[in-house]
Amino acid sequence: MFRILFLLLIFSHSVFATTKVLSWNIKNFGLSKSDANFQFIASVMKPYDIIVIQEVNASYSGSQAIAKLVNCLRKLGSDWDYAVSNPTIGKGIERYAYIWKKSVKLLGKPYLYTPFQYTIDREPYMATFVHQKDTFTIANIHLVPKHKKPELEIIQLFQLAALKNQHIIIAGDFNCPQSHSVFNPWRKKEYLPVFVNQKTTLKRAT
Repeated sequence: MFRILFLLLIFSHSVFATTKVLSWNIKNFGLSKSDANFQFIASVMKPYDIIVIQEVNASYSGSQAIAKLVNCLRKLGSDWDYAVSNPTIGKGIERYAYIWKKSVKLLGKPYLYTPFQYTIDREPYMATFVHQKDTFTIANIHLVPKHKKPELEIIQLFQLAALKNQHIIIAGDFNCPQSHSVFNPWRKKEYLPVFVNQKTTLKRAT
């Protein structure tokens, strides 16, 4: 059994009119996953342009697993590139990853957002992309579990909306429903959730 998590994305305006983005928390993603797991994950990812992954194993196994997944995707017919973060700083140590089709252009190098490295358990992993003439920066996040009050981290994330000359998309695992009042400041800035009143956690036995 492994967890499939299609997670909340928050964004502003209409960046994704022509860009398909999948955010996925793949529980403890590493080489312990079976070949069948890798093939199934790749088959789900194939239609998307950019994949945003949380909970990649912090050991070298996590980076190897992302490379193996990309090879599975390439065998399905498209050319892909990827980036894996260094381990996060806080107690909930893990890596993040981005995987994207070569039709998408990466600007610069993805980076862990250091202003949050001591105040958010798993600081965001930032990357800027260009696709179909749209330029946007994604903040890949995995906030603390519900019992640790992710609302306290969500409040801090609002600082990202103030970054100049960047169209910010927050993608990942908030461990908090989009209906929560903590997102009201985002809504006032015209940031909207992709999923409303929908399940974002699905399980499948393979």
